[in-house]
Amino acid sequence: MRLLALALLTVLSKGGLPAAGLWRPVLEALQVLCDRYDKQSWEALSAADRYGDAWSEKPLAGLVVLLAGFGAVAGERGRPAVTSLGRWATGHLADGLAGPADPGLPAGEMIAEAAGFSDEEQQDHFAGGWLAGREPVQAAREILAAAEGMSPLRRIVAVRLVEALDDDALPAWREAASARCVGPFARAVLAAWDQGPEPSATDGFWLAVEGAAAALAEEGPDEALSRVWESMPGAGLDDRLAAVRATGHPDADALATAVADFAGSGAPRGIDQVAQLKVSLAGFRPAIWRRVLIPATRTLSDLHVVIQVLFGWDGDHLHVFEVGKKQYSGSFVNLEGTGDEEAVRIRDAVAPGRTIAYTYDLGACWEHEIMLEKIRPCDRTQDYPVCVAFRGDSPVEYWDEEEPEEPEPFGLNEVNRRLAALGREEA
Repeated sequence: MRLLALALLTVLSKGGLPAAGLWRPVLEALQVLCDRYDKQSWEALSAADRYGDAWSEKPLAGLVVLLAGFGAVAGERGRPAVTSLGRWATGHLADGLAGPADPGLPAGEMIAEAAGFSDEEQQDHFAGGWLAGREPVQAAREILAAAEGMSPLRRIVAVRLVEALDDDALPAWREAASARCVGPFARAVLAAWDQGPEPSATDGFWLAVEGAAAALAEEGPDEALSRVWESMPGAGLDDRLAAVRATGHPDADALATAVADFAGSGAPRGIDQVAQLKVSLAGFRPAIWRRVLIPATRTLSDLHVVIQVLFGWDGDHLHVFEVGKKQYSGSFVNLEGTGDEEAVRIRDAVAPGRTIAYTYDLGACWEHEIMLEKIRPCDRTQDYPVCVAFRGDSPVEYWDEEEPEEPEPFGLNEVNRRLAALGREEA
């Protein structure tokens, strides 16, 4: 919708066209914008369906009326013109969209601007213009040199951009392996390429602090606390924060102080919360569902494994979560258009009254609906995840019409034994 409106305002700014003659020039302007911001034109064109018939003489008439209602368009009937507000909007509608970076930008400025975009696709598209003007190894050297003195959040973006250069960047990684801040990343990358030893525990803890410090800046102290709790050694929070400080990371003291202040504030902590979810098989009558308790800080990847146990699926097929308008799956399968389910916590995916979807086996399409029923306090004496109620037996995964099988009765005790084993593996 935003790009379609921008294309229309851009065309109207040139003047001299009646409303009936707008469609073709708007299409051309829209394609230019989609190419610039790495967007699919069909997404913008689908928005046009709400404002008129693309095959009629005035397919954009409804959008003109809408923009006129905001004061961005005025003029005589059938001959719209852009107002001063419309000209302002033309200059700002693209804010937040990533166009290619100027190759002349210093690496530090490019990284800083790339980090300002909300998703990795936009970051990659923005950086692509800068990278196109350099040999990969030179680009990697410039990025890693700039990243050394940056904040953890920007450094993580920089490292990901260099990782995308694959083995072309190996010489730059070798050169950076002794650096204080970029070095732990470089040693991990070199090990992944069989170009060096496995990272030490010291490097692992340093990188964990880096991730928690970045999370503190981007998502706040509760997410930083969750990262520290999951990744640092110790019997309790004080021990874990001592381990944070012991890494020598330049942001360790600030991170530990912020987490300790948050933990002592009395605010709800994600690590103390359990999500009560009702997972239902869509379209079945009588209904088939399972009620499960799972720590709220677990990820969609963890939930995928839990659902496999709850319904007895064998896990041999692809799966997709749908959260709002976004889809997530396992990063290793590279499903186009999906985000990494390992990066999304359950507490951030679900909300009271909102259902998210999970499809297992993209051929057979076993569709599940997941609803958050409540957030409960964590019982430290209870194993999680745990199934607390159910209805109906799971259908047979591989159904044969010639030799149909009856589903085996749902065994709550066996399911919870397997779920408890999962919980111990994740702890």
